[in-house]
Amino acid sequence: FINSSPMKRRVAVVQGLTRDFLAYAESKGIQKTVILSQIQVQQLAKLAPETYRKNFEQACSDDYRDIPVIVLMGVFGYDDLFATVRNQREGIGLTGSHQNYWRIAEEAVKNTSQFLEDRGFRVKPHGEFTMILPVKYVLNRLDVGKYGKNSIIYIDGYGSYLNNWVELFTNAPLEPTDIQVTEDFQGLAQCVKCEACISTCPTSAILEPYKVDQNKCIT
Repeated sequence: FINSSPMKRRVAVVQGLTRDFLAYAESKGIQKTVILSQIQVQQLAKLAPETYRKNFEQACSDDYRDIPVIVLMGVFGYDDLFATVRNQREGIGLTGSHQNYWRIAEEAVKNTSQFLEDRGFRVKPHGEFTMILPVKYVLNRLDVGKYGKNSIIYIDGYGSYLNNWVELFTNAPLEPTDIQVTEDFQGLAQCVKCEACISTCPTSAILEPYKVDQNKCIT
């Protein structure tokens, strides 16, 4: 006979910590949080194209082996206030308003890191505006987001505006998001018979469906 009470208590602690962490992240401006275990990251790494191989090698390296949980957090980067500012003030374009949300995202990752550190866990944020994991690829393979032919990721309820993502690595026993890694490319259903983005791109940056020339692309 094995007493399962300690296991049940551990599960309850993990679930409680995860619930509190997600609620805190939301209170700091995060709209979407994805928690990945190293098993999920390793599955993603096996499917990754050569372009992203180095990203996953770094995420799975010895530098991060003792902080195996990866948290991706996204901030919604558009609202009526910034649209009004963008349209009324000369010199403040989409990129200008977009950067305001980067500041929210950066501040949120600092706050959520402190939340975990105050509870005795290790945290390793990565860079100011940089990430190790290729976030669009990861979100697509988890079926959290779907690619448009313009190579932008669209997420249900947010469209293309959930585009300010930050990540942190931690050894906190957070419960991984209940999503399966898929081998299949996930394209947006609305794009199947449409190529409006390709034909109207002002710099002809979209070379073909899902392939963009970054040198021509306007942020």
